[in-house]
Amino acid sequence: MPLQTPLVSASCRSVKGHLGMYGSFRSQLYRGSYSPRLRGEQSLRAQAEVKPWYQSLDPRRPIQSTIPGLDTNVWDQLENCHAPTYPRLSEDISADVVIIGGGITGLSIAYELIKEGKKVVVLEAATISSGQTGKSTAQLQLWNDTFYHKIEAERGLEVSTKVAEGHRFGIDNVKKVCDEEGIDCGFKYVDGHLYPKDEESSSYDLLEQELQASNRAGLSDVKWVDLGGGQDVGGIRRAVQFPRCANFDPIRYCEGLAKAISKRGGAVYETSRVKKAEGQTVTTEAGQSIQTPVIVFATHSPTHKNLAVHARQFPEKLYAVALQIPKGGMADGQFWDTEAPYHSVRFVEGTSKGDCLLVRGNNHTTGIKPEEIDADTYEKLAQWARSRWPKAGEVAFEWSGQLYAPIDRLALYGQDPFNAFHLDGTYYIATGDAGQGTIGGQIAGKVISQQILGQEGPWSEMFAPARLPPPSKDILSALGHVISDTTAGYVDIASPAGAQMQNADGLAKDSGAIIQQGDAPKIAVYVDEDGVQHKHSAICPHMGCVVQWSPIDRSFNCPCHGAGFDRFGKIVQGPATSDLEPVK
Repeated sequence: MPLQTPLVSASCRSVKGHLGMYGSFRSQLYRGSYSPRLRGEQSLRAQAEVKPWYQSLDPRRPIQSTIPGLDTNVWDQLENCHAPTYPRLSEDISADVVIIGGGITGLSIAYELIKEGKKVVVLEAATISSGQTGKSTAQLQLWNDTFYHKIEAERGLEVSTKVAEGHRFGIDNVKKVCDEEGIDCGFKYVDGHLYPKDEESSSYDLLEQELQASNRAGLSDVKWVDLGGGQDVGGIRRAVQFPRCANFDPIRYCEGLAKAISKRGGAVYETSRVKKAEGQTVTTEAGQSIQTPVIVFATHSPTHKNLAVHARQFPEKLYAVALQIPKGGMADGQFWDTEAPYHSVRFVEGTSKGDCLLVRGNNHTTGIKPEEIDADTYEKLAQWARSRWPKAGEVAFEWSGQLYAPIDRLALYGQDPFNAFHLDGTYYIATGDAGQGTIGGQIAGKVISQQILGQEGPWSEMFAPARLPPPSKDILSALGHVISDTTAGYVDIASPAGAQMQNADGLAKDSGAIIQQGDAPKIAVYVDEDGVQHKHSAICPHMGCVVQWSPIDRSFNCPCHGAGFDRFGKIVQGPATSDLEPVK
């Protein structure tokens, strides 16, 4: 394959600066305190208002881009990903491996394979890092936030040890790639700290349990520390320290990785959405095809309809806020509490708006109805951050993302469970990283590349998508959660409860809703700032569930499998591969 020349140099993208976030059900599941969805007083208050807030929310950050779904965030995703660097696929070609998805996972798999001499093609529907990678908070954590002691209890010490090995590998591998390829992404080793949500003895008991399990899993340097309780450490005193975690800029890293793949003879194509993968043929939306014996879905959630995969995980929305902070206002590092959902905090130096404290949290199930969404999500995150780090100032950035959490704590990396039905092609998937995608991308890169190369790897079995989950109360609860949300998404097709109003006449400008008149099909409506109504079918093109309006990020989201669409019905998040159908 000839050396590919980018349309523009990656360095020409001005970069001045995860979601590795964690959802409400997922956090409560792993802590044993799940209560379904957001209801009660908040919902009743919204119903009592004459004009509910979710019909008139004035968003703080309007997004203008030819690439839908980009955010003005701490990594300047909108600025850095709004235009392609690499060409669109414009001819029929062949390859040893086709990787669908140009985020950190797809690029990591491609990089491992290209080093072994494989002819690799990466197909990205939009631009590199335009999806969840560019929305990550980019914390490479040594701590697995599903808890090592729970993994050990359910799967045994051998598995928890291998999970810890994977995290250590993931952190060090990013550093190794940066050194070998000369990638300047601000990579820096920092210490991570797990601290109690309160001063109750039970909270410290939980930390002691996790400390002991981490040590048994081979993380012998994990220990209790006293941080002193100063303002720069959020008032935290005793905490469990996980040394040699790392922070970095995910967009700059992926730009460097794509450049390295291209330099080594691989091909990266942007704005090349895949329409169909069948047998040994991948076909793009524009009609070009690639012949290949191996296809990898690195699309956050696989863009097929295989329920053997989709029933093994559930989607959650997540939120992040970056606050300006003066020099010395925050210690460099990572901080995680044990709330459900928990808060995760890191320091980001030198963004386009100065140094920032970055906090993530307040997650909830994807696709809940607008009246169930907390209007003050971002403000509450900011208030929480200031309550612990008093020098944190104005909000510089705020954005949302999405994660997929597996029902049994471990991600799904390896051959598709229905691979035998893909005729003569071999399919692989990488999904369910539970918000730890920057680490997961490294692990998936190693696991899947080893399998494609015919090598035996130590982690393949525990991450195998076809594995049987161990029997446990938590896992059965998670499976029930998946079934409940999927069922609700289909019930809403016929039920009036799936709509907010009968027509769009009462919608305020720059707001949206699901409407239904009588027995007519439900319609997703957005009223723009000029009062023009944009109408689309409310049926998700993936598997037919009813989408719901999210007023916080002005998008339509599917409660079944997490597909997302911008306010104009454009696809921004799989597993759907097409826009919402326009309605006249």
